[in-house]
Amino acid sequence: MRRWYAVIMAGGLGQRLQPLTGRHLPKPLLPLKGGRTLLSATLARTRPLVGTKRIWVVTTTAFAARIRQGLPAGSRQQLISEPAMRGTATCIALMTSWLARQDAQAGILVLPADHWIAPARRFITTLRQAMRHAHTHPETLVCVGIPPTQPSSDYGYLRHRRRRVAQFIEKPPRHRAQALVRRGQVLWNAGMFVGTVHAFRTALERHAPRLVQTIERALSQSRDGSMRGLTRLYHRLPVTSFDRAVMERYAHVDVVPARFHWCDVGSWAAWPVLRTILDVERLALPR
Repeated sequence: MRRWYAVIMAGGLGQRLQPLTGRHLPKPLLPLKGGRTLLSATLARTRPLVGTKRIWVVTTTAFAARIRQGLPAGSRQQLISEPAMRGTATCIALMTSWLARQDAQAGILVLPADHWIAPARRFITTLRQAMRHAHTHPETLVCVGIPPTQPSSDYGYLRHRRRRVAQFIEKPPRHRAQALVRRGQVLWNAGMFVGTVHAFRTALERHAPRLVQTIERALSQSRDGSMRGLTRLYHRLPVTSFDRAVMERYAHVDVVPARFHWCDVGSWAAWPVLRTILDVERLALPR
């Protein structure tokens, strides 16, 4: 029986939403209507998939105190702080190497902490489908794709043939986004990845070997099994996304279309939507 773990990436500064977000308020802590934050809502819909004790929240040292306050008391020991922001490739490589030492047969869900998703039950259905596919195809990494509701230059696209991802397309200009949506067979890239430890390790070792070697060396130098050895080496690591460093080049990438409503809470351009989902009364809005 494969055990599944969730890695919740909560290091986002929310630069495109400044001055609403920033060091004073990391984007995952934006308040939603109903009393939750983006982070706490992410945790709530992830628990039915992996259980409370197998969710790991990753942030940076600069945000650690604020993010820890935003976690339930029983989950605060499951917070991991990166010494510096080095992009999603470094975050995922770190957690893959670390989880492989705990459970080499594990499966991993990689999820952003700063997305609005509804309803939760449809998210759970979609992720369970992705988990089943990753379990039966242990060499494959699975993306969650969002059916586009309109042409947009704010998101990356996944061109797919049936289930297999044929091409990653970085945020295109509007005229190309219009053509992509018109032709069909594209989904927005939600930045959610599912796979076995084996699949993540294979992809990383093949396409980002120096990154993996540096992290493995740092973890090996830590006598107590913690991540304290990372600090000295972390600033030498490249800043890059997992999509660009690995997913765009890995040969075994499939996609599962989402069955839920989604907003990545990305920028002020989305404010008409954000004001309907955020608790505006609790926000320090700029004048």
